[in-house]
Amino acid sequence: MNSIKIRGEKGQSLILVAFAILTLLAFVGLAVDLGLAYVERIRVRRAADAAALAAAAELPLEDAAHIRALEYLEDNDYGCDLQVSAAAATFSCNDTSTVRLEINGNYISGPAEDDATRTVRLNTVDFRDDPYQ
Repeated sequence: MNSIKIRGEKGQSLILVAFAILTLLAFVGLAVDLGLAYVERIRVRRAADAAALAAAAELPLEDAAHIRALEYLEDNDYGCDLQVSAAAATFSCNDTSTVRLEINGNYISGPAEDDATRTVRLNTVDFRDDPYQ
């Protein structure tokens, strides 16, 4: 007589399992989305690094540097109408050495491809047209 049967709890485990499956699917979707965002972030960073290095090779001709950077962005499937500035570039290839880029006294440093330290100094002020002359 001490056992009382509650008849309204049939199918309760089905609801709990359904919520667990929905929660699991939500976490799987989140993991996939975050993974794709991480991969895209790496691709964008590599394309920007390639464009910055290509643009730096064209300096002190700023227009040629902008064109070269945009060409490299388009080659990496990131064609856009961005204004590319080589002075805002960061170089990252590996951790064995450093590339140092100095443009008009501003320094940008980052790892380079080989074991030698390189310094690039560019003074683009001397090559600009002076509008006040």
